[in-house]
Amino acid sequence: MGGRKAQDALAFEDIARREQETTMQLALNNALLHIKERGELFRAIATEINRVVPCDYFGVRVRLLSTPGRAFAEFGKAADGTFGPLNENRWDDLPNAEEARQAVVELFSRPEVYMGGNFEALTQRYDLLRYIRDQRGTQALLCVPLDVNDAQTAALILSSKEPLAFTDDTLALMLNLVPQIQLAVQNVFAFEQIEALRAQLEQEKTYLIDEINTTGKFEDFVGPSAGMQQVQVRITQVAPTDTTVLVTGETGTGKELVARAIHNLSPRRERALIKLNCAALPAQLIESELFGHEKGAFTGAHDRRIGKFELADGGSIFLDEIGELPLDLQAKLLRVLQEKEFERIGGRRVIQTNARVIAATNRVLEDEVAAGRFRADLYYRLNVFPVQLPALREQPKDIEPLIRHFLDRLSRKLAKPVRGLRERDLRALRQYTWPGNVRELEHVLEQAVIVSQGAFLEFGGFSATRSPAAAKLDNAPLKTLKNQERDHILAALHRTGGRVSGPNGAAALLDINPKTLEARMKKLGIRRIVGVEDLSG
Repeated sequence: MGGRKAQDALAFEDIARREQETTMQLALNNALLHIKERGELFRAIATEINRVVPCDYFGVRVRLLSTPGRAFAEFGKAADGTFGPLNENRWDDLPNAEEARQAVVELFSRPEVYMGGNFEALTQRYDLLRYIRDQRGTQALLCVPLDVNDAQTAALILSSKEPLAFTDDTLALMLNLVPQIQLAVQNVFAFEQIEALRAQLEQEKTYLIDEINTTGKFEDFVGPSAGMQQVQVRITQVAPTDTTVLVTGETGTGKELVARAIHNLSPRRERALIKLNCAALPAQLIESELFGHEKGAFTGAHDRRIGKFELADGGSIFLDEIGELPLDLQAKLLRVLQEKEFERIGGRRVIQTNARVIAATNRVLEDEVAAGRFRADLYYRLNVFPVQLPALREQPKDIEPLIRHFLDRLSRKLAKPVRGLRERDLRALRQYTWPGNVRELEHVLEQAVIVSQGAFLEFGGFSATRSPAAAKLDNAPLKTLKNQERDHILAALHRTGGRVSGPNGAAALLDINPKTLEARMKKLGIRRIVGVEDLSG
């Protein structure tokens, strides 16, 4: 009679266990159907498995073939029985932590339970297992390999502080769950790829619209001079490659136009050209713009943001005014150029990037390196293929073709009739030294197209005031750099009626940040007063 009761009790326990396992499998299926976010999904899976197979650690680790493994999802059980994510930096006090973590990877290639004397023997062989035994109290380990895809291997790992926590039956149950766990990993991979592509495409849309409106064509390089012809040759030589390009030249010579032409003539032209002006943002924001940030990475980071390098993946990134990049960010940029990888601010995931880098500066970077303001190693990484743009005053042959080109384009753009150009005005335009280079010439012509009413273009006081000065330039006494800068800023302010910022302001004409211009005005004693004859203090 007693034997019969014992058999019934065992049968009841077996039925209860099977019901519990069935409930767990249903719960896992439900999680797979309704949860997409990686952390939330695997926390739910860990919680459900723990109901049937109590454990103190739940982890899924993945590894690209012939590369080190990395945590895909790892959770530890808290004192209240709930599971929380584990920090990848928890191994910092383990000597040679990376080597120790890689050494145990071979254990995850076959389904196995390690406990008792078997586990103790492994602690003598593997530093990491000895560490988790001594520091975390781990006494048993269960490993089940997962077949994720052809390019990656993965493993499900459970551990416990109880020496007899896992059995052969436990291992058999985990093997039965392998299809669901594999599906969970594959779903997360697919979902995260789709989300990344969606976010990238959304941001690329903005850039592509801008590209459509401002695409630089090779025909925009106007001028028969030897200097401009050499620039065109250099562009056609480097464009079909992925080589890093450094474009140098004075303000207004057309460095962004060169970057656009290189991108549009390259195999990457179907993807966006992503632009960042390194001088237009405060230093603390440039890193976020370049590399992006995770939600909550700093005060004000309410959402995850994709950085310019991530957005430029498969395309090109144009880093304008690279000489203004702070030294600490120069080191991070160097890493991207060398290793093609980075992390978002506040993130732990390494992001690969395949972006072609085109940088530009109006500074002499060799002098910046000598002064300690620019890293020599970054300079050599950027200066693989230099393109030097000549100043307009050095290419007088190009002025008249540029005038014709701009007048034709501006008349169509502004819906204005094509007006004639007086010989005296053409002579004055040729003789002017154009400190703002091609951009200044374009702005002068645009203003003339807008204000002119008669049969000829009207340049205001331009020809009358510039020609005599230009003629006497060679015999004039040299001014100090400070006085030259002051006069140049005053000339720009007179041209814009004293306006500093905005599309028609002096800062735009001089191609510098309005805040920078205001600081220089203050330093040189130039008062900001609009609409007066003398702006000097």
